[in-house]
Amino acid sequence: MDWIQQAFSDGLYGKMAHYDVLKALRGVTAKDAMKQPKKNLRSIGDHVYHMVFWHEITMKAIKGEEFDWEAIKGTDWLAVDAKMNEKTWKELVASFANHLTELKKINDTEDLTRPIKGFGGVPLGKGVLIEIQHNSYHIGQIVILRKLLGIWPPPEEE
Repeated sequence: MDWIQQAFSDGLYGKMAHYDVLKALRGVTAKDAMKQPKKNLRSIGDHVYHMVFWHEITMKAIKGEEFDWEAIKGTDWLAVDAKMNEKTWKELVASFANHLTELKKINDTEDLTRPIKGFGGVPLGKGVLIEIQHNSYHIGQIVILRKLLGIWPPPEEE
C-alpha cells in the first residue's frame, strides 16, 4: 500500500486528523440523535442519515450505475417530522460503519486512478477522498452538537 492509500485509509476513521468517526457516535441514543439543540440546527441523526445517503450514491457511481441527479435533489436529509427508534438508529449507525469498511476495501484493493463514470469521470481516488472530507465535515458538526446537548465526551466502550 502506498502512502496515499495509507492516508486515505487513516482518513476514513479520522486517524491523525480528528476524532475517531465511530467513537464520535458511541453512546448516542435514538432520542439524542433526533434532538436539535438550537432552532435551525440539524440533528445528529440528520447528519448520519446524510452521510449514509451520499455514501450510497458514491457506491452506485463507483459501480458504474447511472442515476438521476434531479430525482435525488433534496432527499439527502431526514424529513422535518422524521422519527427514529433505537432499532432504526442502531441500523443507521451500523450502515455508516459498514460503509467505512466498504470504502477501506475499495481503497486497499482497487485502482484509484480508474475513472468513475457516474461522477463525471473523476478518478476513484478522488471519489474516496471526497467522501472522507465530507464525513470529516459532518463528524465535526456531530461533535459540536453532542457538546451542545451535553452528551460529550462519548463513553470509552459501548
